[in-house]
Amino acid sequence: REVKISFFVRYLNRRIYRPFVLWYPIYLLKNRPILLFLSKLLSIGILVACFSTYTTLRYDWRFLGVSIVTAMSINIVIVHSLFDFYTCQLPILKNLPISSVKRVAYFFVTSCFLLMPEIIVVIRRLPVEAPTFYAWQVMLYAIGNFLFYLHWIILKNADIDRLGKFSFFCTLIQIYLVLFGLPLFGLVITMIPIIVLAQKRYLVMHDY
Repeated sequence: REVKISFFVRYLNRRIYRPFVLWYPIYLLKNRPILLFLSKLLSIGILVACFSTYTTLRYDWRFLGVSIVTAMSINIVIVHSLFDFYTCQLPILKNLPISSVKRVAYFFVTSCFLLMPEIIVVIRRLPVEAPTFYAWQVMLYAIGNFLFYLHWIILKNADIDRLGKFSFFCTLIQIYLVLFGLPLFGLVITMIPIIVLAQKRYLVMHDY
């Protein structure tokens, strides 16, 4: 079905340059705004509820880590939508003469834009006594978790149901590890092999 675009929108599309890393966020805002809004509302709600619990009491960093793991796992719907965009809406991306480093950088910057609301909430609500490195851990974990699930989908060519089952078990394992004292940075290290493997096997068609 042919979609008619107004003259004003066509004018803006010709005059305004949209960076490559913003293509997917713009696609989400235009085509799947409810999915984006509900996922962000739920993940931010979990974080706000966690921080509100400790307004006067001493922080339990393990409980905060569990809340962050749970909140970030909600973004799997956005991750799968990115995979759909990457393979169906713009399949030429896979065969562009882009090195593996640039591909990872593209996904990294895109995930930064998509996870910015959660990262801002965490940074603004972290207690004063929190070490500076903890905020960096949260940012690295949020982005690493996003990239981990994205590359797992690419590696397995998984649908949303299979991704949901996999993310459920991964979230449970991560929660147990956090409860036993593993820092968020340690979780990021465990995700790196999947990202590297997916890059080597499936994404790098031509390495320039």
